Amino acid sequence: MSADHLIDLEGEFAVARCALARWKDRIRPRVSAAIWSAPQPVLGVVAADFDGRGGWAPWAHAAHLSGGVISLVIAVRAVDGEDAEITHPVPRWCALEAPDLVDLVAVPFAAPHRWARRTGLARTLGRIAYMQPKAAVRVYGSPAAWLTGDGSGIAILERDRGAVAAILRACTGGVLADDKAHALELHDIASRPIPAPVIRAAAPAARRAA
Repeated sequence: MSADHLIDLEGEFAVARCALARWKDRIRPRVSAAIWSAPQPVLGVVAADFDGRGGWAPWAHAAHLSGGVISLVIAVRAVDGEDAEITHPVPRWCALEAPDLVDLVAVPFAAPHRWARRTGLARTLGRIAYMQPKAAVRVYGSPAAWLTGDGSGIAILERDRGAVAAILRACTGGVLADDKAHALELHDIASRPIPAPVIRAAAPAARRAA
């Protein structure tokens, strides 16, 4: 992923917001009223250059100009307060209503099942409600699917199966998936055992010195 401390997320999102008006008629039917009218700006449009490793950069800023892919951009902001002491590279839970912009998720218009992160800090779109541990969490299969919801569920942005499993296990009240196939996929990921490391006692200091 990109070195997030070198990226002007606010500046890039401001440019994406300016481009939104031109594409409004195409985007509006794909987004729920709750997310479209969120208290803080959430959506923008960019010409993105995807690196093939889950990251992207604005086309004009890319090191190799291979052509821009017109993409919807979703702003991800860190939850106020609880993430104040968490720093990169520890990922953060993110929400719609929060002050700190930590990532921009790009979704190509022509391939809405794909997505990429600008910094890699965002683990999810939306946030698990930890104060409601018995409530099932709606888990969408992609950011594009999440945009059609009311903002209360999540879309998992992580690619690593272990990271995805950790997020799913945090949904202690259960998970509501897109459909049966998605439910089976998530169940398979969450149910795989976590390999334990080899654990042994350290040699006494005197023995190590000898």
